Amino acid sequence: MDTRQSLVGVLSTGVVAVALLVGCGAESPSGQATTAPRTAPRETVSKPSKTILDTTTIAPTTTMVPSTTTTTTTLAPATTVSWPQVENTPEAVATAWVAALSRGDRAAALALELPGRSPTVYDWARPEISPYVTEQPGCRENWPLRQYCWFIEADPAPGLILWSVDGRWMVSHPIVGTLDEPELMGGFCNTLTTPLEVRGGPGAEYPAFDVLPAGECVGGYDQTLPAFNSDEMWQLVDMGDGDSGWVPMQDIGFLD
Repeated sequence: MDTRQSLVGVLSTGVVAVALLVGCGAESPSGQATTAPRTAPRETVSKPSKTILDTTTIAPTTTMVPSTTTTTTTLAPATTVSWPQVENTPEAVATAWVAALSRGDRAAALALELPGRSPTVYDWARPEISPYVTEQPGCRENWPLRQYCWFIEADPAPGLILWSVDGRWMVSHPIVGTLDEPELMGGFCNTLTTPLEVRGGPGAEYPAFDVLPAGECVGGYDQTLPAFNSDEMWQLVDMGDGDSGWVPMQDIGFLD
C-alpha cells in the first residue's frame, strides 16, 4: 500500500486537526483557541506506578549435586531496565518518541509510552503515519497533568496526548479532533454489560486509552464520524480531566 494513500485513508474522516484537541481547550499551532463545556472530572483510569518498565530477573540456573543430595538453585543478579535518558518535558518526550518511530525502534518508543494501550501508539503509527512525522513536535499546555502535541506534517492530522504520571511525562494516545468547535449535547451511557473501550479516534485501529464502565454515563459532543472503511458510526464523548475520546454509537444510548 502506498504510504501517502494509507495516511489519507487513516485521516479520510476529513475532520481532524493538528492544532485542536477536541473537548480539552487545546490551542492550534496557528494560535487559535477552542473551548468546550466540561463535565466534572472523572477518574476512570488506574494510573500506573512510576515503575512503568518491569524489573527482569534472569532465569535461574540449576546445579546438580552428586549423590543423593537435593538440587540447589542459584539466581543470577537481577537486571533492571532504567528510564530512557530523555529530559522530562512533554516536548522532549514527544520528540524522542517521534525519533524512535521514524527509525523503526519499537523498544525505544514503547519505553516512552504508557502501558496498557491496545494497540500501542507505535503500532498504530507504523508504517502509515511515520513517513509524515515532523522532526520537532510542538506542544500546547492544556491541563497540569496532560499535554497536546502536534507531530504530523499534515493538516488536518491527529494530535498526540501526553500524560504526567507520578511526575513523569509519557505518551498516552493519539487524538482525532474535528474542524468545528464541539458542543456538549447531553449524556451518553454504556448499554453493554461490560466496560466499553474509549479510543483516540473513530475506529478500532486507534489505541484505547480509557474505559466507560457498564451502565455509566458521560457527556457527549455534537460530533460523530464513520470508521475507516466501515459504515459504523462513532460518537465523541467527554471523559473528564480534559480528555475526549470516541466510542461506537451502537454500544451507547442517549441520556434524556
